Amino acid sequence: MENAELGTINIVPGVQVQAPIAVELLLAVGIGGVFAWIFSIWTQLQRQILSSQQVRQKNVQIRELETKVKQYQTEIQSMQPVLPPAGDA
Repeated sequence: MENAELGTINIVPGVQVQAPIAVELLLAVGIGGVFAWIFSIWTQLQRQILSSQQVRQKNVQIRELETKVKQYQTEIQSMQPVLPPAGDA
């Protein structure tokens, strides 16, 4: 809070505000923190969307593979020769 000298902030062309440099620095840090927080929320949402898409794709792939397993099991069962029971020899 030693920086009590006035500094000029140009908000838009023609609009200027004079405030102590310490206040300007605190304001800049606060605005930077808010932008960092918004960016982190944005990236987290993007990751969640991407993750949910990948989960849906994996679920589809799992269903397809389960269907193939059932088909292969059916094929194997139909290919096995019919053997007489073990006690009939």
